[in-house]
Amino acid sequence: MRQPIGRQHLFQVEYDEFLPDRAENRLIHSALKKVVQLSRSYENQRVAKELLFLFDAIPESLLPSKDFKLWRNNRSMVHYQPVKPFCEYILNGQDPFSLVGKNNGLSILFPMNVLFEKYVAVVLRRQLEREYNLKEQASSEYLIKEHYAVKNYRSNRIFKLKPDILIHKVSENIAILDCKWKLLDSNSREKNYKN
Repeated sequence: MRQPIGRQHLFQVEYDEFLPDRAENRLIHSALKKVVQLSRSYENQRVAKELLFLFDAIPESLLPSKDFKLWRNNRSMVHYQPVKPFCEYILNGQDPFSLVGKNNGLSILFPMNVLFEKYVAVVLRRQLEREYNLKEQASSEYLIKEHYAVKNYRSNRIFKLKPDILIHKVSENIAILDCKWKLLDSNSREKNYKN
């Protein structure tokens, strides 16, 4: 409507050109290449190589920090959002298990005391001679064998003992072991290694 009479047949149009060579795809391509280089898992390498085939026509990101600033968060790019934190972790060499921030990720945690007990049991089991047996969490004895809980009422055993490892030979107990997982500081011997 604002065009002069002689130019009313022209329409002023503004548009975005959706090309595959964009910041998001360059970052994903770079992250996949890094996964192929760093991963020790054959399965992860295989999947990354399959995906790299799809990004073959797209160049890698030369300046990831600049491309992360160009990453669009609009409605048309909503399907790219779950990928962004993983690209940041991979390209910035971050560890997703010890970061503070807004991004959510998957992590797997193990109770170190249980893991350490299992490790000690596996190592000991390999070193034992054939006539010895190793039993984990062997609960056969009680701390108190006779207990008077209420007047004139005698209950038998209470406080069942559950050592981490029991080494026995036939019916004879050879060793009872309790495993402890603790980080010791070798520089503070006077304070029991900060134990």
